[in-house]
Amino acid sequence: MRPVSLISALCVAAAILFWVLGSGGDAAAPAPAVAPAAAAEERPVAVVAMHSQARALPGGIVLRGRTEAWRKVTVMAEVSGRVISDPLRAGARVARGDLLCEIDPGERPAALAQARAQLDEADARYRAASALSERGFAAETQAKAARAALEAARAAVRHAELEIARLRITAPFDGYLETNAAELGSLLQPGQPCATVIALDPIKLVGYAAETEIEHI
Repeated sequence: MRPVSLISALCVAAAILFWVLGSGGDAAAPAPAVAPAAAAEERPVAVVAMHSQARALPGGIVLRGRTEAWRKVTVMAEVSGRVISDPLRAGARVARGDLLCEIDPGERPAALAQARAQLDEADARYRAASALSERGFAAETQAKAARAALEAARAAVRHAELEIARLRITAPFDGYLETNAAELGSLLQPGQPCATVIALDPIKLVGYAAETEIEHI
């Protein structure tokens, strides 16, 4: 074979090989990769479903407050005098009618005895005046005056008895002492406290709410 023909054959073979390799490279090119976000969108997601029904829920508010005794009374002295009873201490349990403070009677028993004697005398004078008036031996005005004196004597006796009754200051209800009772020997005047009694059964809760929250209470 001639050299020229051999060279031509080699050139043709090289061209064919180049064309084959070029076409094969395009066909074997890898497919573009799928973005992670797109892959995630294509993947199904598991969910939990439930049937819901609309309904009204009760409203609620938060209140700030404090607890208080259900009943609280500060027992005051109604007559003047020195305390002659031993004091009860705060926290002591008391029942209705128990003695809290006792005041020295002083001259009050003597005043009561005198008022009763004057009542007896006024009653006798009224009886005599009434009898004389009925018989016509005395004016009716004398009988009326005797009657007025009798009523005044009765009022004096009631006042003296009340003064003595007020010497004993007692608990108004069952409960506990919130404060110490008045000390032995202390001088009490009308309106001054002897002790404070509280009832803790039940307990009272006092709360504070704004005007906008009142409708929710």
